[in-house]
Amino acid sequence: MAVSSEQMSSADLERVAEKPCAFDPDEGFPPSARSLLISMIEGEIIPRLLLAHTKPMERVAKAGGLAACGSSESMARLFLSEDSANILRQLQVLVEAGMSRERIYLELLAPAARTLSIFWEEGHCSLDDVARGLSCVAQVLQELQLHEPRASR
Repeated sequence: MAVSSEQMSSADLERVAEKPCAFDPDEGFPPSARSLLISMIEGEIIPRLLLAHTKPMERVAKAGGLAACGSSESMARLFLSEDSANILRQLQVLVEAGMSRERIYLELLAPAARTLSIFWEEGHCSLDDVARGLSCVAQVLQELQLHEPRASR
């Protein structure tokens, strides 16, 4: 319920006039507002900033290797046919060319893992093939995380 200025005492009006906004930095955010703010920053703002300030895929494609694959299907087929060490070497080339690990995780590894399950659902490969492919994805992910600089962890 809104309170009009006629219903407020002069002391209340002076207090409101001193604080132009409802947020008091000395008191901090209430826990529910803090968690909402954090989820909005993590879920909306940071991903948009990452997209706005990362190098376009065309520049990274000059490094060759996996960036030229272009599709999750191509990546999934690599995980089925190649060893993790070879794929890791190709991903390191992308990292050295400026592609962030986050982009590799989100744009290459995650879609490839999803595509492996689709291959199995559609009968394009066996469950053993999917298990080997996902194991390769996990090995690559683990190695990328182990070689990540400490400052960005």
